[in-house]
Amino acid sequence: MKKIKIIVVDDHEMFRSGMESLLKKNIDFEIHQGAGTRSELFDVLSTQQIDIILLDISLSGESGLDLLEDITHKHPAVKIIMLTMHEEIQY
Repeated sequence: MKKIKIIVVDDHEMFRSGMESLLKKNIDFEIHQGAGTRSELFDVLSTQQIDIILLDISLSGESGLDLLEDITHKHPAVKIIMLTMHEEIQY
């Protein structure tokens, strides 16, 4: 069975590492080293085929929503799950 390749994109390294540790417990997942910025993510996407991106909605200095648009344009097959700590309904 093919493993599901996942990357966590969050600017908080501790959160990113925690999510990766939890996901690694599932034998069906292959977890790639996370990314904290747009450039780190696109470096990975240029060399690896990723199935799912767990994407923070609020990255340092950038909106995850803007990044979402670029990802879907350049890598339409990748599935994206947005993460947020915000309680406001617009997020």
